[in-house]
Amino acid sequence: MKKCPYCEEWNNDDEIQCRKCHEWLDVIPVEEKKEAENDFLTKFKELGKSYTIFILLLFVIIIIFLFNFLSKDDLAKNGHDTQGIGAPLKEESASKLGERYPVDSGLSPAQALMKKAKELCSSDGACSGEAIQYLTEAIRLEPDNPAAFILRGEAYYKTGQTTLAVDDLTNAIRMEPANTPAYALRGFAYGDMAQYDLAVQDFDKAILLSPGTASYYKGRGDIDLFSNKIAEACQSFKKACEYGVCEALQEQKDQGNCL
Repeated sequence: MKKCPYCEEWNNDDEIQCRKCHEWLDVIPVEEKKEAENDFLTKFKELGKSYTIFILLLFVIIIIFLFNFLSKDDLAKNGHDTQGIGAPLKEESASKLGERYPVDSGLSPAQALMKKAKELCSSDGACSGEAIQYLTEAIRLEPDNPAAFILRGEAYYKTGQTTLAVDDLTNAIRMEPANTPAYALRGFAYGDMAQYDLAVQDFDKAILLSPGTASYYKGRGDIDLFSNKIAEACQSFKKACEYGVCEALQEQKDQGNCL
């Protein structure tokens, strides 16, 4: 039997329980208490470690999320243009181009770029790569604008990139089937590529759409001359002369090719 130190009662149980001041007290040996306390502290530390690992993982996830979010925002602000055939813009966005060359009153950003590109392409055939960059950006801004494709096709043609010129002019004709200058310019490009039949077809179409244009007859005559069709060339040069352009006909007369 054990005697409770609080209420002086005797009990046969291993762990003495007694009622004192209307509260239940568990009286256990000091060694057992220490073991219980040590066990509790060990479990608490293990639980603390688990929560610490969880908090660290959550912190890492939040950092990764913030990094990705900020990175996407920077890309959206500093995105690079990669559209266009053959000559994409490099490190210059449309907004930066607009800052360097303010848009004229009444012109859209694409039209302002087209205007600037025209200034960089001289009438004697010279055209810079920068002009192609401006026109590529104009096409990106207004992909349904046939004039932008024609201008870039002309720029490609002037810089010797005839295949790209044909592609752009074909796009322009697809958008605007009655665009006479596009047919004529593509005819010259086909001529440079020695695709004479296609070139003649384009000049015939241009003449059909605009029968009073001397340059179209002269262009067809040049193609006939390149393909050694002398009689057809003379007929085209004569028609060109009827509309005021007689130099080619006179040259062929001097050489004895045309009467």
